[in-house]
Amino acid sequence: LNHLRALRESRGLTLEQLAAAVGTTNQQISHLELGKRQLTVAWLKRLAAALDCHPWAIVDGEEAMEAFVASGRDSGTS
Repeated sequence: LNHLRALRESRGLTLEQLAAAVGTTNQQISHLELGKRQLTVAWLKRLAAALDCHPWAIVDGEEAMEAFVASGRDSGTS
């Protein structure tokens, strides 16, 4: 479970306002909040910028790692 909805609500933003801030639709934000769409690293960066938080604040550790691996950046280099 991600923290996107809680972060959005704590900032006093509607789905529409957050969607406008990241350049997408409120339906897309809703799908991201509900886990119907995967939060990729690119999404995390865009959402974090709009919510003024660190990208990993949106997700828990395991989900963050899954997003990171899914982004193709799991080459093992540091």
